[in-house]
Amino acid sequence: MHVSAQKAGLCCTPLTPQVWDPQRYAAINHPGDQYSADMFSQIAKAMRSHPSSLDPMSGLKVKRVIAAGQSQSADKLYDYVVNNQDDAHVIDGFLIHGNGTVKKTFPKPLTVPVLNLLSDREADPAAPTNDPLYRLWEIAGTAHSDYFIGTQSVDGNGQRVTDQPPADRAGYQQIIDKAGNYGQIPDPEFGTCTLAGATMPMHYATSTALHDLNLWIKSGVKPPAAPRYQFDSTGQLAKDQYGNTEGGIRMPPIEVPVATYVSTSCNLGGITVPFSDVQLQQLYPTFDDYQAKMHAATDRAVRKGWLLPPDAIDQMRRVCTVQSRYSGAAQGTCQPYTPPRFGSAT
Repeated sequence: MHVSAQKAGLCCTPLTPQVWDPQRYAAINHPGDQYSADMFSQIAKAMRSHPSSLDPMSGLKVKRVIAAGQSQSADKLYDYVVNNQDDAHVIDGFLIHGNGTVKKTFPKPLTVPVLNLLSDREADPAAPTNDPLYRLWEIAGTAHSDYFIGTQSVDGNGQRVTDQPPADRAGYQQIIDKAGNYGQIPDPEFGTCTLAGATMPMHYATSTALHDLNLWIKSGVKPPAAPRYQFDSTGQLAKDQYGNTEGGIRMPPIEVPVATYVSTSCNLGGITVPFSDVQLQQLYPTFDDYQAKMHAATDRAVRKGWLLPPDAIDQMRRVCTVQSRYSGAAQGTCQPYTPPRFGSAT
């Protein structure tokens, strides 16, 4: 369930409800952000209780309530953990995604699990808290706001046009297929900051984080510890020979690159610089060679617990599109992919 407890989440940028559909959401009257934490607690409590007059989950029994917030909402969620969680007791765990770099420590012990998910933009070498209920994941090559978010926001949720029906299932799948391009097929929008541009797939890590956070709450099994970002002598993120971030959790497109992910070039966004066909073919002489290396890297990510099996299948499905960048015998054959057991390396 999406919660707009902040006033900025309701109005007044192009994709907020009162601008996106002013007629439908005209009656919204937000009392101000000083009430946002109480609103958030009340909504979380409503998820648990099913009085006859209120059943937001349509009869489903709620076992756990997990709160997730990204960017500005992550900062608000951090404040909620510090200032409200101990009194409210209505949330079982938190995914704090893309908050400020100084907010990896807490003034008092945590009472529920917190998984902190950061992109390159939030990178800093400071040590996080060693609280046993905290886990930090830093995802190499990712931007604060990426192509997957921007494409769905603009193509899927652009301002409502009264005579244009919403996308059907096939139309939505087309949007997802476009949004999931990780730089393997060049696109002019890769050079557009913030609402497009950065294509390193953070959404895979987000899905894994939610899966692991739920398991942590349910069974006490803590998510795997992740390697930290690496920094150079100037305190900046270290870069590999392709200009991509060193250290952190390394998803397959970082391990087997087809692009440079300029992840911090536009503050909230970034851009992607795909390798030319010549560069690609110098690194991977045939499509079969590239596919085999991606297969191995994807297997490693699944076994290490960074990539869920369904997302691994999706990743390898997208690998097949790289065939179009080869010709003749070098095109090879796209092979079916079966992922290994998730987390089997730990």
